[in-house]
Amino acid sequence: SACGDSQQGRVAAARRIRRTVAAIRRDHRERPFDLLHGFWPDSGGVVCRLAARGRNIPWVVSAMGGELIDEASIDYGKRKKRAGRLARFGCGGAADLNVGSLYHRDRIRAEVPGFDPSVIRLGVDTDMFDVAGSTAELDGAIPILCVGSLGPVQGHDTVLRAIARATRSVDVHLHVVGEGPLMEALHESAVSYGIDRQVTFHGNVPHD
Repeated sequence: SACGDSQQGRVAAARRIRRTVAAIRRDHRERPFDLLHGFWPDSGGVVCRLAARGRNIPWVVSAMGGELIDEASIDYGKRKKRAGRLARFGCGGAADLNVGSLYHRDRIRAEVPGFDPSVIRLGVDTDMFDVAGSTAELDGAIPILCVGSLGPVQGHDTVLRAIARATRSVDVHLHVVGEGPLMEALHESAVSYGIDRQVTFHGNVPHD
């Protein structure tokens, strides 16, 4: 990340950015780039803008999280923080800003005037996740798989409440894959909603 949490972290991040920019410019002199791509506006975007300055190199930026939005209810997003200012700098002047969903695009449009992202939907590495490969049998007449970090932004508690309502009429079983700071709280929620037998927490599962 280009933005450390402390003064020491910010200094170290600034040094990393300078080294990276210098390396890109050096490589560009040897073999000119047609385009630069910055992944994460507040780090890769900043590097691209600085490296492209005065060299007529276009750059694009991919925003994959909360760099340009703010969701105070779950303490998520960087728009109002220092990283948000860096993100806006990293995107300013870019040939394109792209995001992974229509929702993300609409949030940025609403919260950051002048920014109009394009949408490039997130893909799947088919060499790692082959739909024709082996499969695992999941419990439940209607098994539902939920994969992701167990943090506030993923909204697992909403999923649990939906499962609690669904179990009133159908035989559904939720399988949760992933770990995170809300693991214990989600276990407790499943018990309090009366669906602990209809939910299996698998923790982290190896890709293979």
